[in-house]
Amino acid sequence: MKRMSMFLLIGLLIISVNNVSLAGQSSRIANIHKEIKAINKLHFKKVMLILNIIDYTPTLNIYYDPSDRIRKVIIHGIGLGGEQTSIQKDIYYSNPKEQLIYHVHYYGFLISKKPEYLELGAAGHAYFHRRKRIAMNGNVHPMLYTNKEIDKMLYYTTAKDMIKDQKEGAIYNVDVIDEKKVYKDKFTFRPPKTGDQCTTHFHDVILRKDPGTQSRKIILLPALQTVKVIAVGKKERIGYLGSHRWYKIQYQVDRENKKVGWVFGALLSPVERKIQ
Repeated sequence: MKRMSMFLLIGLLIISVNNVSLAGQSSRIANIHKEIKAINKLHFKKVMLILNIIDYTPTLNIYYDPSDRIRKVIIHGIGLGGEQTSIQKDIYYSNPKEQLIYHVHYYGFLISKKPEYLELGAAGHAYFHRRKRIAMNGNVHPMLYTNKEIDKMLYYTTAKDMIKDQKEGAIYNVDVIDEKKVYKDKFTFRPPKTGDQCTTHFHDVILRKDPGTQSRKIILLPALQTVKVIAVGKKERIGYLGSHRWYKIQYQVDRENKKVGWVFGALLSPVERKIQ
């Protein structure tokens, strides 16, 4: 009887520890979402780098806060090779120590013989806390590493390390900056409006028939897909995502097919705005 009581107590302790761990993770993710929202309201100095890494040409838009710290980086790269054109998109957010807190990634191929066809290579988003990945959805690395291998390969734990790696052309270890532009204007980000084009800010974004989490699911959208906003709906608070509006969007599945439905605002990227 004593032994059973001891096993029961141990079991309850394990469940309790796991619940505390999950609660702690949810709290960290909620805080990351708050920080992302705050970052997008900052007034940024913007620097653009165009790199040329053999057959890969990425453009890096780097956003510095008023204290000259890198808080956001948007990368759009195109790679040419044979019959395929690869497309890579990334958005990184950093805390005041320039440590990464959030990364959303997309990697796909355009087939030259079928220009309307886009093949998904990898897509996903991940959260980071104190230089460690704490949660992810999908695959945030284009080489399709397993979870443990991704953790080993996280040389992108700070914004500066990530930019340094891009500038050195990864394994080629050469300076590959073709163009650098420092914008004189300041920039910030705002929520989407009707008529705007923006991108999915998460992986597996649910497109719904009506605004609301109970509405029927139409399709799942991969990370960083371009959508057009056709209406702005009600505001709602949803768990760790916080308070945002619902947006009616149009998504071009391929050359002939479109999908129209509603997406929660936290799952869409804000729109860059030049400060007058």
